[in-house]
Amino acid sequence: MIHLLIIQIGGVIDGDPDGRTARGRWQTWFPEVMPSAAGPRQVWLHGYYENEYVKENGKWLSKKIYWNVTFCTTYETGWLKFPMLGIFPFPDMDGPPTAFHPYPSGYHVPYHSKHPVTGE
Repeated sequence: MIHLLIIQIGGVIDGDPDGRTARGRWQTWFPEVMPSAAGPRQVWLHGYYENEYVKENGKWLSKKIYWNVTFCTTYETGWLKFPMLGIFPFPDMDGPPTAFHPYPSGYHVPYHSKHPVTGE
């Protein structure tokens, strides 16, 4: 069993006019230990969450959590030298809102709302 502590940082949440639903974008960096044939392996992961929320009985709950991996790499080598590609998404997760394009593709996960400066 693998236990993770995932910290979502730098969040932007936009509430819908109905006051019952919202969407949020978060970034995460985290170290993880993954099993391998040679024993536990340290890795770095980075990605974005594009989440959906719903308000029920006065409490905000997660409705959908979309995880978009930017990269996963070994701790010793780093993401510039060895980005581990094609190991995500897990088949049992909710499908991401976009295709999987990890580093170094240059792909940027789209925002759920228009950019506050450019309006795009």
